[in-house]
Amino acid sequence: MEEGEGWWLVSSPVERMMRKFLVSLLEIGKIVINKQEFSITRISTIQDDGLGAKEKFVMLSPLVLSVGIKKGEKLYHRYLTPKDDEFYERFRLNLLEKYETVFRKKISDERVIINPDWDYINRKDKITKLIDYKGIKIKGCVFPFEVIGNPELIKLGYEAGFGELNSLGFGMVEKIKS
Repeated sequence: MEEGEGWWLVSSPVERMMRKFLVSLLEIGKIVINKQEFSITRISTIQDDGLGAKEKFVMLSPLVLSVGIKKGEKLYHRYLTPKDDEFYERFRLNLLEKYETVFRKKISDERVIINPDWDYINRKDKITKLIDYKGIKIKGCVFPFEVIGNPELIKLGYEAGFGELNSLGFGMVEKIKS
């Protein structure tokens, strides 16, 4: 990459939408982010070599999982980390909900387990990142992990993002090459 160049990763499990998005980017030739204009000089796609029933990933953006807590009339989010027991079931349920939303059907094989890299987590002072999005504080985690289970669910997490708030850029991963 030359000086003054940058890159932007975008992914989706909906191929038709991605194709339309990329064609429109090429037609427009520029994108504006936070009032800064960027010229689009090249678009390339990353082809994965297939995802199996056991994959390792590293986070490119924080993974967000939460449970709702009602205090009086207000609903708050309690953000989860791998140290919370609820984290694992929320991870699984989020992928199942995402599958039903994208494909408009239930999946028959609901197996999916996340195994955080505890060696990495224990070496770090902290794995949480606090992001301020339009005045809302969102807490996510960044750590390598392994996912075991239904390859369709693993692929969906890879393409759509793992966890919540994927449309805001959270939960994007890169596959760790073995």
